Amino acid sequence: RWLEIALPEPAQIDMVWYAQGIGQADRIHRSYGFSEFTLETARRTYRIGRIGERLFRAMDPAVLSDHVACCALASLDPRRRLLCIGPADSFADDLAEGPAVRARAIRMAGDADTIVKSLAAFRAF
Repeated sequence: RWLEIALPEPAQIDMVWYAQGIGQADRIHRSYGFSEFTLETARRTYRIGRIGERLFRAMDPAVLSDHVACCALASLDPRRRLLCIGPADSFADDLAEGPAVRARAIRMAGDADTIVKSLAAFRAF
């Protein structure tokens, strides 16, 4: 599931967090329009991406319940929203800001030989 949420207002209270690799990420972002850095809080370390000028991206749904991480992202860029990508069952049911579901994915698995036989009927190869 891909959820997009608004970040809180940047907090004025003391919170300890570190953004590692942000300088390099800034240079890459100026060149390519996307980048990634590491955000560390007392709770966890997250890989955070930036997509265009509008979104932060996280692949760890735990970031949504880490208030320090969300406030840190808001203080880095208060105009951005957070896009979090993960399995549907990994998101808390009580997310505060009413996330917008941007996409759903179904992961399928199967025996390779069976799949190839099924696809052969379509002669797509």
